[in-house]
Amino acid sequence: MATKEALSKKRQQIAKANRNVFAIVALASLVVGFCAVSSFFLVQRIAFRTTVVGAANETLRTLESNLENVGRLEGRINGLAHNNDLMSVAQGEDMNALRSIADALPIIDNPAALGASLSDKIFSIPEVRLDSLRISTSNIISTTSGAGGTTTDPHVTNFDFRITSASTGDGREQDILVALRNVERSIRAIHIETFRLSYSSRLELFARATAYHVDPINTALGTRVMTPDSNSATTTGGSR
Repeated sequence: MATKEALSKKRQQIAKANRNVFAIVALASLVVGFCAVSSFFLVQRIAFRTTVVGAANETLRTLESNLENVGRLEGRINGLAHNNDLMSVAQGEDMNALRSIADALPIIDNPAALGASLSDKIFSIPEVRLDSLRISTSNIISTTSGAGGTTTDPHVTNFDFRITSASTGDGREQDILVALRNVERSIRAIHIETFRLSYSSRLELFARATAYHVDPINTALGTRVMTPDSNSATTTGGSR
């Protein structure tokens, strides 16, 4: 009888020990899982903070570099403002040399201004008569391929014109050459693609050409939004 009681007590102790071990193992698993999940989120947060700090440092270096370049840029602008070559082609009452740069490569497609320049300045000479002028507003972007890959050129404005020499006989070729030299000396870049000469008592030139303009550059500061659950960032505004 005593032996049976001892065996029963041992079974109870073993069962109790098994329950205790199971509880300890379950609790340990819960703690390990919690620590693993916490560690993952902690590492993710640290990595995100590191990325944010790196981006902030990069922005700070860019701003510092911009501040350092302000002085050099101001000196170059002042040098261009007093450049004799630019002053020689400056027009208007203010004779602003910097305006000549904008006139040479404008930031908008302005067919009216281009037409006025051709009719009132370039071809407004006694040697030729401007018979026709047609300007397209297709606003094509020309691309060229080089050693560094494909680059985008300024926007192209196509136009064609027809001029007739004022002289007859031997002087008619010289009249057309004077007009073409005016095109070449124009501060605005003009490229003659094709031309056709017609001879009669006077010399007639029909040509197709292109002029250029560029898009304005946005130099405003932008906002970059970064999230810890994504490697991507959303940027709004900023320089182009």
